[in-house]
Amino acid sequence: MFRLKHIVVLCSFLWPCLMWSQHKEMPKVTKEQLLEKQDDVFKDEPAKIIYRDIFFEFGNILKVREARKIYNNDGLDYSDLEIPYEEVEVLEAKTYNLVDDEIVITEVLDKQILKKEVTEDDTDVIIPFPNVREGSIIEIFYIVEDIGMWSIFYQSSLPIEDFHLSFSNPTPVALTLSKNGYSPIELDVNKKGKFLYYTGKDIPPLRDEGYLGSLNNYRGRLFIEVLLNYRRQKLKDWGDIAKYFNSVYWGGRKNSSRRNFKELLSDGNSLRKVVAEVVGAETDPKKRAEKIFTYVRDRMEWDGYYRDFSFSTKKVHRDEEGSAGAINVLLTTMLREAGLDANLMMIASKNRGFIHFITKNLFNYIVVHVNIDGTFYLLDASRKKSGFGELPIHFLNGDGLLLYTGRGHALVSTQARMKSQSSQVIDVTIDPEEMSVSADVKKRISGYFARGHRDDYEETQEKGYVDDLQESRDFLSISNMVVKEMDNPDRPLSIFYNLEWEEYMEEINGDLYFKPLLYFGWEENRLKQEERIYPLDFGFPSARKVKMNFKIPDGYEVKSLLDPVAITTPDNLASLSFNCALKGNQIEVSLNLNINQGIIPTEYYPSVKEIFAKYTEVSDSKIVLTKS
Repeated sequence: MFRLKHIVVLCSFLWPCLMWSQHKEMPKVTKEQLLEKQDDVFKDEPAKIIYRDIFFEFGNILKVREARKIYNNDGLDYSDLEIPYEEVEVLEAKTYNLVDDEIVITEVLDKQILKKEVTEDDTDVIIPFPNVREGSIIEIFYIVEDIGMWSIFYQSSLPIEDFHLSFSNPTPVALTLSKNGYSPIELDVNKKGKFLYYTGKDIPPLRDEGYLGSLNNYRGRLFIEVLLNYRRQKLKDWGDIAKYFNSVYWGGRKNSSRRNFKELLSDGNSLRKVVAEVVGAETDPKKRAEKIFTYVRDRMEWDGYYRDFSFSTKKVHRDEEGSAGAINVLLTTMLREAGLDANLMMIASKNRGFIHFITKNLFNYIVVHVNIDGTFYLLDASRKKSGFGELPIHFLNGDGLLLYTGRGHALVSTQARMKSQSSQVIDVTIDPEEMSVSADVKKRISGYFARGHRDDYEETQEKGYVDDLQESRDFLSISNMVVKEMDNPDRPLSIFYNLEWEEYMEEINGDLYFKPLLYFGWEENRLKQEERIYPLDFGFPSARKVKMNFKIPDGYEVKSLLDPVAITTPDNLASLSFNCALKGNQIEVSLNLNINQGIIPTEYYPSVKEIFAKYTEVSDSKIVLTKS
């Protein structure tokens, strides 16, 4: 039996759904289709899905038919199909080519079909179509039995000319179907008998516009869910969902106990002595919370599971290991024992989608919500690099469901509120004879900037960071790197190093020209498209500050500096300031880029794009020195 993965399916349709029951052949591939050089609507696309048709009986069978047209060499990247199930029956798989004005068909043989282990429990089936070239059409028909998917994609990275989904539920359990409200794609929906028919034509490809967080948040997608509790009662609102999570008996591993949140959170008495030792004589609520958080984070080892609760919190504490959920239940229990207002909160990772309709399936992680003097903090003690009030960045994803045990619920934003800081001071010496610069760099980073550095260079430490810096620009060399507080996630990182950059400057008619931001500048605008469909997801609020002091070499003076810049978006969601001034024998350059909100709505895109364009312009401008 295959293990069902959280995969969605792209769909399109050319012929009536009645063909499913009649088992007719797929539409004939024509010479006109093989001669086609581009799509009529999406003229620049390297390939397209001509049709994709899904027939899905929930819990019973999935049938998929699809044909793709390859227009050019770039389209060859879409010629191998990956099916996210192990037990797949491929009924037809063919490549069509036009040779000497005749259609030549090459079939995929059973021995050519590959299986790829994605994880220890999940396997994908790979269909490598033979003889694919520019102009080819590939076609497949496959079946998966005994399947119950929780979501279906109706948008792809390729345009879909025709889409059709035939959906029915032969089970006695009622299902709810919800469209992704963050997708602009609209489908026609009709009901006939026991079937729902979803159809669409010329569905645009999903494009990564940059700063998206997760494409799946905005992908055309249909969510399928059984909204029942264990008594088979319908879950009608968020209150019902909260009661469900509070009452469900967690567990499931072999020989594990099964306990609900109320039972799991009642173990505080057994940890009373531990809590007393951890907090000591501390009376400040926030410092008490920080001490307990640090204790749990440093003591516990995450076992790689998200929500499994195999044992009591007392046993989890004793074993010093558990799932993320078990560790955070332990943290909640200890915070409560210390007299703090702590509760569990269900959240969803970015690849699951935003929480914007009544659901229990999308939630896949548990964190701790602690309210201290009217300010709340979201905690995750399962990750060694987590600071207090800092979730893994892929869980900063819209709203979560806060569970007040026995007294209600609330939807709470997971977005980071505290700014992550990056501050750098660079003292630069110019060598006009070598056309080079040397500098002493002092860098201090906090929040998600520091967490990202620790994640990226956990194994390689300073060496990995030096290698990446040197690879970022030609003729740049880094030496004497020192990183402080690398192993202390509760402290900002301090980084010190020296740099030398050969051929950084150029001489024209005896004058020296150089860019003002060293390698902190941008070579191109990171926001290029004229219009944007989706919000800008920067992950977290941030403040980047760079201050550089260029010492003017003997025998030279300033010929021209750069004009100051000050831009702010409406509602101060982002801002840029730049200044370049002469102070004695130094040129002081400063740049501040502030992103004041992790997710910025689409209507602010033009003003954010202007900020990014100005940053790029400043990066490419040059200060000019002339001989005195």
